[in-house]
Amino acid sequence: MLQLKFGPSSEVDQVALVPIDRVLHAKTKIRPLPSFSFTAGMTVVQLFGSEIVTMSHELPVLLIRDAAGYVPAALLGLRTGQNLLLDAQGRWIGQHVPALWRRGPFRLAQVDGQQEGTMVLCLDDTSELINETEGMPLFDESGAPSPILNSATAMLSQLQRDNHGTRAICALLDRHGLIVPWMLEIPQPDGSKGRVADLYQVDEKAIAGLSAEALVEIRDAGALPLIYAHLLSLSRVNVLARLTKMADERSQKQAALKTDNLNLDRAFGIVEDDPFIF
Repeated sequence: MLQLKFGPSSEVDQVALVPIDRVLHAKTKIRPLPSFSFTAGMTVVQLFGSEIVTMSHELPVLLIRDAAGYVPAALLGLRTGQNLLLDAQGRWIGQHVPALWRRGPFRLAQVDGQQEGTMVLCLDDTSELINETEGMPLFDESGAPSPILNSATAMLSQLQRDNHGTRAICALLDRHGLIVPWMLEIPQPDGSKGRVADLYQVDEKAIAGLSAEALVEIRDAGALPLIYAHLLSLSRVNVLARLTKMADERSQKQAALKTDNLNLDRAFGIVEDDPFIF
């Protein structure tokens, strides 16, 4: 059974969060994200709101489960620790960048002393994007929030709303017995087949057996676009299969080149202490 590595799925990750303060962060700047290399080992990424339909045009959109329930996610690879949408330079080669990765070092979190349910904009204090010398400032010279701070506030507020909405829809589908394991078998390099664990899908056949009242409830909850996008996207696993094959072929060619270089060294009598080796 293959175990896929999930990226952070909650709005509050297990990191050092510091509430943004105009005095404490008066000189703080945020560098642009240099690459997406931090996603190299992630095989799925959680999706929110309207980006579920957007991403379904590119990749399989399925369901994963965390401590709070089911959430939609995009499948990025077919092997453990594999992200096929990342090139060798750490660039994202897909069209849509998941919102979870566009938020940079900004987070929303519940802070002690605040009214229950009130979320405060914070910084992930461990982020390498935070500094005082280059990038976009959090506050202007008058102490007013900068455009990047206003944009982060708007984005994360929308992300929070989308997170609650999609989780509520998934909980509704689960309550009606529509979520089942996705029995995906993946060919392995040695010719065997491995089954991916911890991925789920909507049971299309079970939808036909729902009562009229249940169908109306699902429709009124706004779940139908998510269901349609999810089911139609499952065929995109063929895209990942093709990318996997291409990645395997590149690895084989690189291995062959290394072997050929070793053979050429032997053929020309080159040894490790040769003075012409640089």
